[in-house]
Amino acid sequence: MGLLIVAIFVICAILFENFRQPLMIIFLIPISFIGLFLIFSLFDFYFDQGGYAAFVMLGGLAVNAGIFILNDFNNRGGNNQNRRILKSIAGKSIPILLTVLSTCFGLIPFLIEGQNEIFWFSLAIGTIGSLVFSMLGVFWILPVMMWKKVTQTHPHK
Repeated sequence: MGLLIVAIFVICAILFENFRQPLMIIFLIPISFIGLFLIFSLFDFYFDQGGYAAFVMLGGLAVNAGIFILNDFNNRGGNNQNRRILKSIAGKSIPILLTVLSTCFGLIPFLIEGQNEIFWFSLAIGTIGSLVFSMLGVFWILPVMMWKKVTQTHPHK
């Protein structure tokens, strides 16, 4: 897992040409892991190798959406940073949601056999729960981390 985080950081640092934005991307990983832990604990599912495989899979899937948004943000012109953030999120929300939904629907056949196929069931349920929860990080926490506080100056009388 550590190697995955280091690799993501290095690739994002090269892509974004700074060190702050890759940290935002890395921060999305624990948020998606919260969803993985919640789904297993709330519904009392058995956690095994499939759950561990879901960790690795989520390392790539959760950061993918953040990379889309930050890359679009960096490529947009304009002086108003907060407006660029909102436009980037609005512009990338449909592709991100379609990616998440298609992944979740693609994993549904592994849920049909239920807990008889423990590895595949754990992988599917962990990935689905995490992807749904990671949307909270991508569409709410990431913009908050990117948001720039606007200070208004009042002229002296």
